[in-house]
Amino acid sequence: MKQIFTLLILGSLLSACGGPATDSKNADTTGVDGAKKEAGKSEGSSTKWNYTNEVDKMTSKKKYFASIDSDNQLDFEFPYDGGSTASILVRKQDNSNEVLLSITKGQFIVGIDGGTVKVRFDDNKAMTFPCSEPSSGSSDLIFIGNEKKFIKNLKTAKKVLIQAEFYEAGLKEMEFSTAGFKWDH
Repeated sequence: MKQIFTLLILGSLLSACGGPATDSKNADTTGVDGAKKEAGKSEGSSTKWNYTNEVDKMTSKKKYFASIDSDNQLDFEFPYDGGSTASILVRKQDNSNEVLLSITKGQFIVGIDGGTVKVRFDDNKAMTFPCSEPSSGSSDLIFIGNEKKFIKNLKTAKKVLIQAEFYEAGLKEMEFSTAGFKWDH
């Protein structure tokens, strides 16, 4: 239920990314709203992943989504007091895959020219991935670049640790139990 709620929040955030669609980060992001109706765990109960899909009304093409919440909560100072949950969302729309990282409270720090996050898959060496903010300028959501490499590693990882920088909080780590991730899109 918490993951469905997170999907609703993420859908609301993404739908605020309006404006003309000039690239994938400006494209229709309202797909999560319809997909939440079909939210559920597939691939058995051993996975924490939620898989959804919906048909784009404008193109009649199917959009696919996979999301997971972090195992840990991040603590921030006022005005973001209390625990903040991070979520990874993998989506396919417009024939391309994207990886998004969101938090329920707090602000990611990403420069105008983008930034980076460090990601550790299982016990492997940490890798640096580029990241960027959405066109709306929202600071509780980032796009993780080099999607193919990220998804390839995600498919075999049981644990993922992501380190990102946050406003007035510095670097923080988000832990995910990612076993059972399936993505054939």
